[in-house]
Amino acid sequence: MFSSINLPSLLLNLAVWAGSAALVIFFYRKNKAKLTGWKVFLATFVGLFSFSITVPLFHDTFKIALLPLGVWILFFIFRKVKDRWVKYRPFAWLGFFSNYLFLAAGLLAIPINHGLYPENEVSTYLSSYEQPVLIAINPSADEHRIDRAALSTALNKMKEKKIYSTVWYQNITGQNGKKGDERFPYVLKGTSSKSGSGIQTMVFVEKDGKGILVNSQRRQRYFHSPSSIWEVKNP
Repeated sequence: MFSSINLPSLLLNLAVWAGSAALVIFFYRKNKAKLTGWKVFLATFVGLFSFSITVPLFHDTFKIALLPLGVWILFFIFRKVKDRWVKYRPFAWLGFFSNYLFLAAGLLAIPINHGLYPENEVSTYLSSYEQPVLIAINPSADEHRIDRAALSTALNKMKEKKIYSTVWYQNITGQNGKKGDERFPYVLKGTSSKSGSGIQTMVFVEKDGKGILVNSQRRQRYFHSPSSIWEVKNP
């Protein structure tokens, strides 16, 4: 149910929203000037708007607020009524600086995610496989069926290994002088990643049934097992 939602990020962002709202209420009640409640929250919300830059970090992207566009907008609107601008200015700036709270929440989610959902463990990407379905996507694929017990055994033994994409591509296209078969001619459906990870995957199965290639929104990982996931054919 929660495999498509990153739970740590969601909870941290909700905490930031709740914390920001609490600060708004605190300063609103502490302020001796006569203020309108909805205008206070509107000023805070508009203050969130900013000119930001996107920075890649740890296979993710983060927005860093640089220029307080929302604050400038409110200043432009209230510039003729200086008293009103002075009243609502702190809330506009509170909205702007909340951007850094969201940034901090995003950075804090990184080590939490690494602890809860290790990227080098296959169980992070294939946590549930109640009804696995094998789909052949290449003419070189042989006819096989998945043995669920064998799949469970293989997953418990799987270790991450390096995959040399250049060599793999050359073997398929024949650039090395000898054209080979597709190494991963199957797609494995009916699986899901660990609940709360928010990881969306496409799982490819190796021709011998001993390896899987996991494509996620972050990167590609290869896992290999000494045993196959194929159902043993009766002679």
